[in-house]
Amino acid sequence: DTVDVDPGSVGPHEEFERRVRAGQIIGGDCQQARAVSALQTLRDRLLGEATAEYVKEAGQHGHRRGVYLHGGVGRGKTMLMDMFYTTLP
Repeated sequence: DTVDVDPGSVGPHEEFERRVRAGQIIGGDCQQARAVSALQTLRDRLLGEATAEYVKEAGQHGHRRGVYLHGGVGRGKTMLMDMFYTTLP
């Protein structure tokens, strides 16, 4: 299902919760929730809303880090990445 999202208005976390409440995602699970959290953090970093912890980490490593999603077939990786992309401004 494709859902219209106003780009930039909500992040992956809010969109994930909205889809769970709307019954578009049945319950979700803890691994999806961890992935959504990582994607939300990445979005915040990309939009300049970095936390002090991230700034410290980036300074130590000299580079910005992304998110790597992996898992079995049907776990929701593509759905989560699509959701992440559609919530970017």
